[in-house]
Amino acid sequence: MPEAAAIDAVQGAWLLPFEILDLTPELPEPVLAVVTAEGAVYRPTEVPGPGEAETGEPVRSPDGERSFAVLARLGGGLEVLPASEAAREPAAALASSCREEGQAWLVRVDGLPESPRARILRGPEPVLRRPGRPRPAALFVDFGMVLARFDRRLFEDGLRLHFGLEPDEDMRRRWTGLRLAFEAGDLETAAFEEEILRCLGLIEADLPLLQRLWVSIMSEKRSTCALIRALCGLPDLAVTVVSNTDPWMIEGSRRWLGLGDLLEGVVASCQDGVRPKHEDASLWKRARELAAIRLGRAPVRTLAVDDIRPWLQRALAEGAVDEALHYRDYPSLRYELGRRGLWLPIERRTPG
Repeated sequence: MPEAAAIDAVQGAWLLPFEILDLTPELPEPVLAVVTAEGAVYRPTEVPGPGEAETGEPVRSPDGERSFAVLARLGGGLEVLPASEAAREPAAALASSCREEGQAWLVRVDGLPESPRARILRGPEPVLRRPGRPRPAALFVDFGMVLARFDRRLFEDGLRLHFGLEPDEDMRRRWTGLRLAFEAGDLETAAFEEEILRCLGLIEADLPLLQRLWVSIMSEKRSTCALIRALCGLPDLAVTVVSNTDPWMIEGSRRWLGLGDLLEGVVASCQDGVRPKHEDASLWKRARELAAIRLGRAPVRTLAVDDIRPWLQRALAEGAVDEALHYRDYPSLRYELGRRGLWLPIERRTPG
């Protein structure tokens, strides 16, 4: 395993077009790969991304093991940042081909460990100074498909399994309408429960199991959650979850998904005085107001993260946030946050 502190010393000061990435911030030890500014991920052979499905299956090579490294000419010297220690020496052997100051190269090494062959995949590409972290700042993060993925088909599967129901199109249409009204705060919890039981032909005793099924569509995105939890520990940064969601989903995600810490102070569409993101930017504006209270003064920079572009565009158009970041996956999110000054080291820091 390459020394994380040495990689952090370079990447903490410089914004590289290709960075060594910790694929698994939720695990005790980092698993390293390379991420590009465009979000492409280059993983050494047999390196999985166990936290999130988006990182894919291990890469398998018929010609020995494969790894990657980043080379950068900085201050007159060559920095070698390998994704695995075996890639360091073969990558460094390309030094004579990497002479331009302030530039970086992405290197692939095949045939490890017996017959290493290194070649440049990309570069030279410019290296910039990493921007400082804005203080105080606010980060607003969507919930569904950012911190937790969801699959609404699982609710229907649960109805079949546990209640023997076979939903038809009319039933789906009715419960979808109830869900949207519940999310928008147009139905109080008691009214929603009464209506959803009537829609499904269930009784009050079925409510606890029904709520479990309601939340069962969600599963934690562990790598992204670990990243956001680490950012929550930074001083002068207010992190707030901003979501179109309903009281059942909030309560259940706290109880059964273990996300209570991230949902502390959540700004949700079901709350009074706000509307869902597709209607206006009131959720983002509420989050900005609450961030100012938490920070003790207005943030100098606000950044919204969401997987739906039109909602981000509306937030920007209405002046609710200063910047918007479209979420694709954990690796690109980590790179893009670092590009905006919200950089985190790879090395695990032990308190004290």
